[in-house]
Amino acid sequence: HFQTFVTIAPQDEYGRQMVDAFSAEIDRLGGEILTQRWYYGVPENLGRQFKLIRELAFRRELEDTLRPQIPGFAQLDKDSLWRAFNIRIMAENDLDEPMVDLSSHFPVRNIDAVFLPIYSEDVKYVARQLSYYNINSQILGGEKWYQEEFFRDRDLMRYIQGAIFASSFYIDKDNRQYRN
Repeated sequence: HFQTFVTIAPQDEYGRQMVDAFSAEIDRLGGEILTQRWYYGVPENLGRQFKLIRELAFRRELEDTLRPQIPGFAQLDKDSLWRAFNIRIMAENDLDEPMVDLSSHFPVRNIDAVFLPIYSEDVKYVARQLSYYNINSQILGGEKWYQEEFFRDRDLMRYIQGAIFASSFYIDKDNRQYRN
């Protein structure tokens, strides 16, 4: 029953193919992809991408709140509304930084799922940053998420517990149901 999604993927053939296929299926099912973010190389610092996701989510929440309350909302300057909202939030909470930058104060709760078709060696970087930037969404992974060492790494499991990922592998090959 998820409706809103974001994707974060490597900017390579694998990432593009996975995101394209995922996006086509979301479109077919009537969902919405708010944004697609890409990275090159090792994703040690995706702060810019995550801050953009946070901003888009907060802007969306603000617009969804105001749209039914303000006649002619479509004609309003959304950037001005966003700036005014940020100034008000900062003043009310005695903050020096905008809410996009204060991930510990303001969690993102209006993105249903984040699709991460990333390489297994990238999971530890991306999952930790997803948590740090306080994006509270279901994690959806790709086939490269099936790594037995993930299940042994308690620190990493804090970040990926409950992730859903597609895989042609089976964790217990001795299981009778699997063999059948």
